[in-house]
Amino acid sequence: MGAESTTVSFTTITQGMEGTIFYEFLVGNTTKQNTTTSTFTLADSDEPGPTSIPIQVTVKARQGSTSGT
Repeated sequence: MGAESTTVSFTTITQGMEGTIFYEFLVGNTTKQNTTTSTFTLADSDEPGPTSIPIQVTVKARQGSTSGT
């Protein structure tokens, strides 16, 4: 059996937002990236195994701030 070589990436497209947009990517409840970069690559260590339960990846987009609701 060979090594796993899949890369899982996410890209966001925002509408109706202007200025500097910050993207917070969370895996489960843990923030993995909180920058102005709208693309996120899931780390191999965060990818579920073949018998693992699914994971949830969430992105929060904010105008002009890395935090807030």
